[in-house]
Amino acid sequence: SPLNLASKGGHYLTAAVLLDHGASPEQQDQYGNKALHLAVQGSHLAVAQLLLQRGASIQAFNNERQNALHFASQTGNRRIVQLLLDSGIDNSARDRLGRSPLYIAASHGNSVIFQLL
Repeated sequence: SPLNLASKGGHYLTAAVLLDHGASPEQQDQYGNKALHLAVQGSHLAVAQLLLQRGASIQAFNNERQNALHFASQTGNRRIVQLLLDSGIDNSARDRLGRSPLYIAASHGNSVIFQLL
């Protein structure tokens, strides 16, 4: 969807306009990723904040049963991890392979994220 593309690219103003005109933050791509997953994957903090303010589901899972915290644990953006935790994301969720965000942070050498979780 256009909102998913804007979120993935970190285009805050475009995402805001799309949301203002009725775009749903719950649209999925072919992998089940929603706009929040994509913003987090790209480390776009402002877009992630916007999506959460506009009703994006903090507990959404993609086809691999990953929530946005799985993505943030991989990319290692401390501010995004803190935003997700403060927004109530499930930090114990396990993906299809049984990996938690904590496991992903450790496996990618993200010690700061590991300590946050």
